[in-house]
Amino acid sequence: MTCGVERAISGDLTLLVGGDAAHIEACREVFDTVASKVVQTGPLGSASVIKLITNLFAYVHLWAMGEGLMLGKKAGIDVAKTQDAIKASYGNSFVAENEAKFILDGTYNVGFTMALAAKDLHLTYELGAGLACPWRSSAWSSRYFSAPAPSTAMTPSRPRRSSCWKTPRAQICAIRDILISD
Repeated sequence: MTCGVERAISGDLTLLVGGDAAHIEACREVFDTVASKVVQTGPLGSASVIKLITNLFAYVHLWAMGEGLMLGKKAGIDVAKTQDAIKASYGNSFVAENEAKFILDGTYNVGFTMALAAKDLHLTYELGAGLACPWRSSAWSSRYFSAPAPSTAMTPSRPRRSSCWKTPRAQICAIRDILISD
């Protein structure tokens, strides 16, 4: 599933489904019940890869939106006018349309935890590294969010005590403070 918490509440989710076309069609009624759009992505497992890709886009867009709005404000431009210009330009995205309000209200709360974002970014980075992808955004995002390696994942005998999310949280707080200051 994709499209975020607000779309889940409104019943407007997209379901990404990988697998044999005949099996997907056999389940179409169930899929149509839980999602407003069903996208057949290819073979089994392809939906998971595409979900990582869409999450990468969303995280990078959200971060860039926050920093862009902050830059505009520091330059003396009204934040709402900057957002309007972004939405009317090539800079527009699902994030600009639907999640920028969480930047503007100072919460950065899009209904998804930093831990889950870090996990997704780490999985995306690992997948790309395994496929020898020559990319920078996923590597940067994974490092920036300091996603723990799978070997440091929380287990019943060893709870995570990492401070690995302090850096992005501190940056988020700095951006928020600039955006909501008078």
